[in-house]
Amino acid sequence: FSATDNLNATLGWRTEHINQSASQGEYTYYYSPSTYISPAVSGRNQSSQDAYQLGLNYIDGSWSAYGKTGKNFRFPNLDELFGFTNDTGAITYSGGFLKPQTGRNNELGIAFKEPRFDVKLALFRNNLHNEIFYDINSGGGNGTNVNLDPTQHQGIETYIGYKLTPEIKISANYSYTEATFTKGQYKGNYLTSIP
Repeated sequence: FSATDNLNATLGWRTEHINQSASQGEYTYYYSPSTYISPAVSGRNQSSQDAYQLGLNYIDGSWSAYGKTGKNFRFPNLDELFGFTNDTGAITYSGGFLKPQTGRNNELGIAFKEPRFDVKLALFRNNLHNEIFYDINSGGGNGTNVNLDPTQHQGIETYIGYKLTPEIKISANYSYTEATFTKGQYKGNYLTSIP
């Protein structure tokens, strides 16, 4: 909605409920020097989460500035509940469920736009709890998805564009992202493989 001629406000909210079930049949597990039977397992999980976003956008001629804050979440996909066996590398289910990933995010940005030239700058921070992450060292060294200790993702995004002709525009982007643990045994350490 428009608060004034120059100031717009946005509000969004959603809720989601998920029911998950997974099972794995009994199978023979060959692992030198012994062989044993892995029993059948099954599990069920239910979870509900809410998300929202509040934002303000101020526009004055060619200039605009915005700020937004919100809560986000991500439920684990069904394939993220499965891992691999040591002996054959077959996909298997261990009987466990991941917690939903939740986060609080904030972003500030400024932009300038004219017919031939535009530029944008944004700063963001997202504090995550139970981030879902593929850990190659878990699950006996075969890799499984896990929930991490609390993490923080923050950075800057920039953009500049220039129209050479009505048909040709050149542009450049630069992004810097930093992701670190904020609690737990790895507090202060960087996460790997984070876009």
